[in-house]
Amino acid sequence: MPWLGLAIQYDAGSENWQLTGVHQHSSNRRTIDDHLQQQGLALPLEVVGIQLVDKQQLFTQVLFIEEPDTLPSYAEFNQLMQDQQALFLASQKNVLALITSDRQIIPLQTTSRPMTSLPALFWFQLFVGVGGALTGALVWASRRRDPAAILYALTGVGYLIFAPAAAIYSTRELIISGELFRILSAINHFGALFFTASLTSLLWAYPIKLGAAKVPAVIYSLALLVWLLNVMQWLAPVFMHLAVLLIFSISFVFSGMQWQKTRKHPSARAALRWFLLSIYTATGLFAGFIIIPAALHIEQPASQGIMFGAFLIMYWGLALGIVKYRLFQLEQWWHSITGWFVSGLFIVLFDIALVSGLALPQELALPIALAIAGWLYFPVRQLLWSRIGKQANPSINAWIGNILPLLIDRESSESGKSSNDRWVEILRAVWRTPYVEQRTGQLSAPAITNDGLRLLVPAYPDHLPYHFHVDLPDSGARLFTSADIKTVKHLQQITGLALERIDARNQGIQVERDRIRRDMHDDLGATLLKLLHASPEETKPLVRNAITDMRQLVSTLEQYPVNKAEAIAHWHKEAEDRCKFAGATLQWSDEGEQLPELLSVRTYTNLSRILREAVSNALKYASPSIIHICFNQNQITLSNPIPADKPVGHGSGQRIMSERAAEINAHLEYRTEQSKYSITLTIPPEQG
Repeated sequence: MPWLGLAIQYDAGSENWQLTGVHQHSSNRRTIDDHLQQQGLALPLEVVGIQLVDKQQLFTQVLFIEEPDTLPSYAEFNQLMQDQQALFLASQKNVLALITSDRQIIPLQTTSRPMTSLPALFWFQLFVGVGGALTGALVWASRRRDPAAILYALTGVGYLIFAPAAAIYSTRELIISGELFRILSAINHFGALFFTASLTSLLWAYPIKLGAAKVPAVIYSLALLVWLLNVMQWLAPVFMHLAVLLIFSISFVFSGMQWQKTRKHPSARAALRWFLLSIYTATGLFAGFIIIPAALHIEQPASQGIMFGAFLIMYWGLALGIVKYRLFQLEQWWHSITGWFVSGLFIVLFDIALVSGLALPQELALPIALAIAGWLYFPVRQLLWSRIGKQANPSINAWIGNILPLLIDRESSESGKSSNDRWVEILRAVWRTPYVEQRTGQLSAPAITNDGLRLLVPAYPDHLPYHFHVDLPDSGARLFTSADIKTVKHLQQITGLALERIDARNQGIQVERDRIRRDMHDDLGATLLKLLHASPEETKPLVRNAITDMRQLVSTLEQYPVNKAEAIAHWHKEAEDRCKFAGATLQWSDEGEQLPELLSVRTYTNLSRILREAVSNALKYASPSIIHICFNQNQITLSNPIPADKPVGHGSGQRIMSERAAEINAHLEYRTEQSKYSITLTIPPEQG
C-alpha cells in the first residue's frame, strides 16, 4: 500500500487542513524540513491538497473517511473510489506533490508502508477478528455436531471477514487502490451480513431448537440477497444498514420464543439469559454508536474500529454459555444489568433522535434527553419492572406464610413427627418442589451443585449425620443462586426459634395431661373399682367396660404414638371377643394392610371407636352370623349380611363415626347391595 509518511489532519478551529507531522522513516522527511527552513515555517503547516499530473485533489472529509458506507449516495461512494484510484496510479509513478495554503508545491515520494507505521487501531481490529474466530473454533471443536456450536463458529467466520477488511481501509494513511477499496468494502458488507445472519440463526437453534433448519437457510438467503443488491448498487446505501437491523430484529422474535420454551428448563433458561445479556449488550452498543447514526446520516460517536471490540465481549460471554453453564450467579443481577443497559441505550437513541429529528445542537440535545429520561422514562420503567421483572429468588414474604403452619402444626406434634420431618416439609414448601431427598453424611453449611440444579441443605439440627438434596426449585423454572444460600440460613434461624417455642408448648401440654391423667386414675379409677366390688354380678360387666374406657381415655392423654402392630392386635382381640359373646363368627384379614408404622394417639383412638361402633351396629341391627373385617392397603372394610326384613338405617351412630373419621382426615363410605351391608374407612397415606 502506498505510503507518504505524513500526518494530515483537519483543524476544526481554523477550518483548515494541516500537516502535523512527518514519520521519522518517511522518504519525504528531508524535503519537508528543507521547505519549512526555506520559508521560515514550522509544523503544523496548512495544506489544501495533492497535485497530480493533470489535476489537483483537494483534501475533504470524504477523502479521509473511515467507513465509506456511511456516505449518503452511491454517487459519492463511486467518486471516492475514483479519487482514490487516481491517487494510487499517480503514486505508482511518483508524480505527487503537496499543495500548501499559499499554493506552493512540495514534491512527494511514495514507498511501501512499513509494518511499524501501522496504527494500534489496525492491530486491534485484527486482534478482535481473529480472537472471535478462534473462540468460535474452540467451541466448535468441542461440539462438532452441535448445530448451535456450528452457527456460533460461523459468526466467528463473519467476524473474521468484516473486521480485518475494515482494518485495512479504515486505517489507511491517505492513499489506497480504489479497486481494492471497493473490494474490501464489499467483503466487509458480506462479513457483516453473514455475521448477523449467523447470530440470528443461533438464537433459533440455541438453547432449544425452535424448529426446522430451513429457517436459518431463509435468513442466510435474505442476507445474500441484500449483499448482492448492495454490490450491484440497485438500492440506496442506507438500505444496507437497514437490512442489517432488519435481519437482527428477527432475533428478538426468536428470543421471545426461546423465553417461552425454556420456562421449565432451568439450565436452558440460564443459558438464554447469558446469551441475551452477551448478544444484546455487544450488538446494542455497536448499533447505537455505529449502525443507527450511519442510517440517520449523523456523526458517529465513536470509531467503528474501536466498537468492533464490543463483539469480542459477546464471543467470550457466549463461549462460557455454550461450553459450560456456570451461570446461576447471573440470576440475581440479571434484571439490574438489563435495566441499566436498556436505560443507557434509551438515552443514547433519544439523544440521536433529538439531534437528527429536531436538528438540535448536541450540547442541548443531551440535557433534554436526560431530563425526559429522568421525568418520564425511568418512572414508567420502574412501574413496569415492578410488575413484570420481579426476581425469581424466593423472598421471605413469599415463603413465610407457607412454613408457619408447618412450624405450629399441632397435629404434627401429636403424631410424634420429628423436627427432621418438619424440616423436610419446610424445604419443600419454600422451594416449591417435591424433590427433597435425605442423604448420608454430615453437612455444616448449605451449598449449590450441579450448575445450580441442586441445593445441599444441612439437617436440622446440623450436627446430625445426614443432609438433604433439594432439586429443581419452583418445579424446575429456575436455578439456585447465592440468594438461596441466604434463605437456608434464614430458615435455620426461624425454624430454631419456632421449634424452641413448640417444644416449650408441648412440654407444658404434656405436664397438664400428666396431671389430668393422674387425677383420673387416682380419683375416678378408685371410685370405679369401689363400684365394681359393690355391684351385683349382673352389672359388673358394665362397670368393667367403664373401667376399660377410662383406661383408654387416660391413654389418649399420653403423647406417645401407638405401634401399628399393637393397634391391629388390640382391634382384633376386641372384635373377636365381642363377636364370640354375641354368637357370631369373625373373619379377620390384615395381610394387605399398608397403614403407617406409628399411629398418633388421636388417630388410634378414633379408629378404635369407629371399629367398635361399626361392630356394635352390625351386632345390634343385623344379628349376623358372620362379620368380615378386612385391611387392604390404607382401607378398613367391615361387611356382614343383613336380613331382608331389617333394613339398615342412618342414625346417630353413623353420624358420630363420620365425625370421628373427619377428625383424622379419613373418609367413611356406607354401602348396601345384594343383602350385604359394608362400611369402608379410607385413611390418607400420610395420616399417622
